[in-house]
Amino acid sequence: MPRRTTGRITLRLSPTASDEQTGFQLEGTLPTALPSFALHQLLSLLVYWSGRPVHAVVSAGGSACWLEVWADALAEAPERHVTVEFEVAEDSDDNG
Repeated sequence: MPRRTTGRITLRLSPTASDEQTGFQLEGTLPTALPSFALHQLLSLLVYWSGRPVHAVVSAGGSACWLEVWADALAEAPERHVTVEFEVAEDSDDNG
């Protein structure tokens, strides 16, 4: 199987203990300037088909000028669609 290339969206499907459910992982890139309504459409579809809210992890380390854009977009999403976790890498300068 060829290695994935940069810019590709990867959907990984895997079996679960239930024959009625399939595990999935979605990985790729989106434009930072993605309109909020487009993000809300994506979240709505995932919530509809999974039956649960999406748990979004916003991971930032060092300079993250895009963080505010994504935090605002996720904050505008209905609470029933998403929970948000912020993951911040420790800066090496903070370690004394």
